[in-house]
Amino acid sequence: MSLLCARGRLNTTALRVLFGIIATLSTVPSTRANDPGPLSVSPGRQGTLILSRARDGAAELEGVVLDSAQLVQALKARVLEARGLGEVAELEPAVSGDSLSSERAHPEAPYVFAHRFGAPFESLQVSLRLRPLAEPDDGTFFAPLALLLAACVVVGLYALYRSTATQIEFAERRNNFVSAVSHELKTPLTAIRMYAEMLENDLIGDDSQRRDYYRTITAESERLTRLINNVLELSRVEKKPASLQLMLGDVSSVVRDALGVLRPHVEREGFVLELALSEPLPNVYFDPDALRQILFNLIDNALKYSREASDRHISVRLEAQLPDRVLLIVRDRGPGVQEQHLRAIFQPFFRAEHELTRKSRGTGIGLALVQGLVERMGGKIQRANAHPGFEIRVELATD
Repeated sequence: MSLLCARGRLNTTALRVLFGIIATLSTVPSTRANDPGPLSVSPGRQGTLILSRARDGAAELEGVVLDSAQLVQALKARVLEARGLGEVAELEPAVSGDSLSSERAHPEAPYVFAHRFGAPFESLQVSLRLRPLAEPDDGTFFAPLALLLAACVVVGLYALYRSTATQIEFAERRNNFVSAVSHELKTPLTAIRMYAEMLENDLIGDDSQRRDYYRTITAESERLTRLINNVLELSRVEKKPASLQLMLGDVSSVVRDALGVLRPHVEREGFVLELALSEPLPNVYFDPDALRQILFNLIDNALKYSREASDRHISVRLEAQLPDRVLLIVRDRGPGVQEQHLRAIFQPFFRAEHELTRKSRGTGIGLALVQGLVERMGGKIQRANAHPGFEIRVELATD
């Protein structure tokens, strides 16, 4: 008997069964005389393939007619679309008469690949065509990307410049600090040594002059002590140690004691130290030793920068601010601070004058230390030109 199947769409299950039958018939050898002969494939009309074989010699012929286009579409659905490649590749029958025997690209179409199937389907050829990817509009993406890249380069260069400038500035300040400390140490040590040698060699016969030398040695020793304490305390503040030992009490007694110690030194410099209290003052949290060190540095700073002032008064005021705050104000009558330097005076090692041409002594750590101590006590500090003069405001609170 013979079986002929007309051209039409074959579903996946039918194809799987058909290929299984074909593979079985093609590979199982004939063992009996009436067994069917080998399967042959020949091209038919209008793109069809005829699969046939003879049974009992040539008495009977059986086979099936396949539509090669439908077969290729089924292969495309099974191989390409199942893997998500249907949108970028197209599988179609090869051009009739193509003599390709293996898979390779067409020279005239570099994205088209032809393939010839093995026996018994050597007459069946398919071509795989890859669709070119759509080229993006260069004008749409290039300009924004170029602007973004330029902005990143500019920001990076500016950040590098600021970082380098900051490092150079900080290194210069440290060098100035070393020079200032060396100068501040050398001056009192030279005076102490000179007066001590004169007293040791008994070169001073006047008792009053001898007492003046003793006072000078004592004052210069205290100056050295304050300098060393400032350096050590600034180092501790920068390392952020534990909080100070704060107490809740009246700051006026500590301020009076500190000014009593400082007044002889201020008067020797030709200044007048004034204290103004507005009572009653609320109790606030503070550390007595830290408050004394704050006053020593603020008074010393006022002396240094108002030596050429006509009004040689330094005033200290204590005022009540609200029910729970006290304001400590230290003011001189000097030239004040230039506006461009106001924001930087609390920075360590900052000095408005150049180290080689400066007229005032100092190391540039006094106000930085004051700010650190005030903040560790939970207070706030402000600076402003007083016209004339310059003043520092320290605010202490109960919380």
